[in-house]
Amino acid sequence: MPPKSPFEQICAFTQTIEQTLMSLYGASGRGLTEKVISVESQLPGEIVQKIRKISSVRNKAVHVNVNIANDEVENIRQLTQEVLTGLIAHQNAISSTVPAGPIARYPKRPRVKRTPKAPAPRMAAPPPPRAAAPPPRPRVVTPLPPVSLYASTERLTASRSRAISPTPSSRTAASAASPAAVCRHRAGDRMDKIVQGIKFTFRWCPAGMFAMGCSTTEAKNPLEKQHPVNLTTGFWMLETPVTQKMWQNIMRYNPSSVQGDTLPVVGISWNDCQVLLRTLSIPGLALSLPTEAQWEYACRAGTTGTYAGDLDTMGWYYNNSDEKMHPVGQKKPNAWNIYDMHGNVWEWCQDWYGAYPDSSVTDPMGPAGGTQRVIRGGSWSNGSSNCRSAARGGGSADSRNQLFGLRLVGLER
Repeated sequence: MPPKSPFEQICAFTQTIEQTLMSLYGASGRGLTEKVISVESQLPGEIVQKIRKISSVRNKAVHVNVNIANDEVENIRQLTQEVLTGLIAHQNAISSTVPAGPIARYPKRPRVKRTPKAPAPRMAAPPPPRAAAPPPRPRVVTPLPPVSLYASTERLTASRSRAISPTPSSRTAASAASPAAVCRHRAGDRMDKIVQGIKFTFRWCPAGMFAMGCSTTEAKNPLEKQHPVNLTTGFWMLETPVTQKMWQNIMRYNPSSVQGDTLPVVGISWNDCQVLLRTLSIPGLALSLPTEAQWEYACRAGTTGTYAGDLDTMGWYYNNSDEKMHPVGQKKPNAWNIYDMHGNVWEWCQDWYGAYPDSSVTDPMGPAGGTQRVIRGGSWSNGSSNCRSAARGGGSADSRNQLFGLRLVGLER
């Protein structure tokens, strides 16, 4: 492959800065200049000046047809490195001021004081000796399969029950002691709900544990530090992002600049999502935006790699989107039959954007406060790096970006 020309190298530098601004600050616009303007109030002045210098060199080469010398390419390379380092350091400084949020846990059950049973009365005389019973037959126990980091609590408990083959009485006792043991659902099970004539299809995500964040094989981001997460409750996740037809039917307006019934609804803020949740009611489900942990857990669907499968067959992103948004559900779903978790549109999460904890957590809800809300998944205009399972972004709660959509989750009532 021939080496890149100076102009191609400058274009690569600017594209890297654009992707970083979109991921960390939710920047919008067609080019680097527009993206900087959209988030200029959030950036240090020194970084803004460096970005404008890089942009001016590229614009000269494009519009004035000025040849770029190799030493100038090296200067732009160094400026790009300083900008990227400065953006990450600035974001870390913001995150370090956000206190860690509380961890949601189930309350402990109160201990029930049991009254001791009265001792059985002694017999006046011992019973006559009985004949010796035959030796018991050996019990055959089927070995259990190995359990992965993503092992579902419900399926694991159920597999143990089947392997030991308990009696009806012992099965009833086990069910009373462990609700997960009698879970009716398997990962990826489907549930359809009709709301005002529109079908909402959900997929089941079982309780379990997973490694959340950037793996060692990926390009590490300090805000994607990998840590163990335990989700104690299964949940239903909408099979696709909320479509414009769904939103229009509930909210009676469509904020999307490019419209179509099966296209994802975009141009909605985090605050708009909360209005939808207060308006929409689905019997049997408590609806919300997914927590960031729920979103990544459902995206991975038991996988541990950079993506939940092959990115080109599972998602719309810069290399295959033809620079436009696409109808939902056209690409291949993940292992739990959930579509469009990689690319097409960013999706709002419930959490504030902030640093991850240093140790394992249970049912995390994110930081207690912050300046931005989490967005996940990447979009049709982003490169592959922004569409990773672990990739994170943030946006102001009132930002109505035309790349931002949403997806719902529901807890069984």
